[in-house]
Amino acid sequence: MSRDSATLPGVYEIRPMTAREFSCIRKLAFETCGIDLADSKKDMVASRLDRTLRRLSLSSYDDYYLHVREDSSGAALQEFIDALTTNHTNFLREAEHFALLRNRFGRISFPGRPIRIWSAACSTGEEPYSIAMTLLDQRRHEVVPGFQILATDISSRALSAARAAVYPLDKLRELPPPWLSEFFESGSGRWAGWMKVKRAVRDTIQFQRFNLLDSAPELGTFDVIFCRNVMLYFGRGTQEGIVSRMTERLNPGGFLLTGHTESLMGIRHDLGYVRPAVYQKRSS
Repeated sequence: MSRDSATLPGVYEIRPMTAREFSCIRKLAFETCGIDLADSKKDMVASRLDRTLRRLSLSSYDDYYLHVREDSSGAALQEFIDALTTNHTNFLREAEHFALLRNRFGRISFPGRPIRIWSAACSTGEEPYSIAMTLLDQRRHEVVPGFQILATDISSRALSAARAAVYPLDKLRELPPPWLSEFFESGSGRWAGWMKVKRAVRDTIQFQRFNLLDSAPELGTFDVIFCRNVMLYFGRGTQEGIVSRMTERLNPGGFLLTGHTESLMGIRHDLGYVRPAVYQKRSS
C-alpha cells in the first residue's frame, strides 16, 4: 500500500473505496475479530468508516488501513472494530430463551455455588439486563438461587453504553410494566424520557471486553451461555471454533442459546439438540 494521497489537515474529500482497499479491510476484520465480510458489504463498510476518515483528515482507505496497522497503542484497531460491529438488540429479544431461563434455572440450585450465565455478545446491555431482571422477578414468586452474570463484547463503545445502563423509554416497550418501577429509575430534566437500570440489577452483572476468537479458560464455566445473533457474521470455520470453545466452557447439562436465525446445522459440535436455537451439553 502507498501513501500517494496527501493527508493534509482540512482535506475531507474521500476517494471511493476500491476493490483492493476493501480486500485489505476485509482481511483485517477477519484476522482481528473473525468477521467475514461478503463482497456485498463493501458500500456498508465504506459508509461506517467514513466518519473516522473525515475526523482523521484521511482521503483514502489505503491511508486508513495503514493508520490502523501502524498504531501500536491498539486504539485505532478498537475504533475500527467498533465501527464495523452491529449493536442492534432489544430487551427480552427472542422471549422463548427467557422463559427457558425462568422455568429451568429459576427453580433449581447447585450446592455450594451460584448459577453462572454468560452473555457472550452483550452489545449495549439489553440482553444481560433482561437475564438479570428475569431471575430477580422470579424472587417475587419463589426462592431463587444465587446467580452471576458475565457480559462480554468486543466493542468497547457498546460496553460503555451497557455499563451506563441508560435507555430511552421506547426501548423498554417489550418489558412488563411492573418491571419499569421495580428495576428502573426515571430520568428528569434533560434526561426526561430516559430510564436507568437500578443498581441492584447492575450489581448482578460483570462487564468485560472479550474477543470470541480467544480461548476462555480464565472465564470459568457456565450453566447457560447466550451467544445469539453474532455467529452469522462469521465463516463456517470460525463458527466451529467458537462453538467448540463455548462447549468447553459449559458445565455438564448446560445450555448454549443461539439466535433463532442461526443454526448449528453443518457445524461440527458435541452438543445435543433440544429445540430451535437451544443446545445442551451432555451430562456424561
